[in-house]
Amino acid sequence: MRKKRVGTVMQSKRKKAGIASKLLNELSKISNAVELKATTQANSSSSIRDVLKRVCTLDGVEEGSDFHRMAARIFQNKEKREVFAVLEKPHLQLMFLKDEAKSIENRHFFT
Repeated sequence: MRKKRVGTVMQSKRKKAGIASKLLNELSKISNAVELKATTQANSSSSIRDVLKRVCTLDGVEEGSDFHRMAARIFQNKEKREVFAVLEKPHLQLMFLKDEAKSIENRHFFT
């Protein structure tokens, strides 16, 4: 009877060690995912600061102008910042912003 109890204790310890190992592995995966996301966001060229700097390089756009402030409102939306960043050619970026500005003006007019 004593031998059976010792074997059960050993099996229980091995089982706990296996569970702890699995938990450690899963925590490591979560940690890596969080670290990757933080690194990606830090290296992103679509932060509000970055896209507003790029807006100021477009023809006819000055920092603080109405158009610049409108762009700041547009870029509160992450997806719109990303679209702007993906459109690498300045004339496409300007066209995108003008279309978004018209869309905003139309919504304010009809509400």
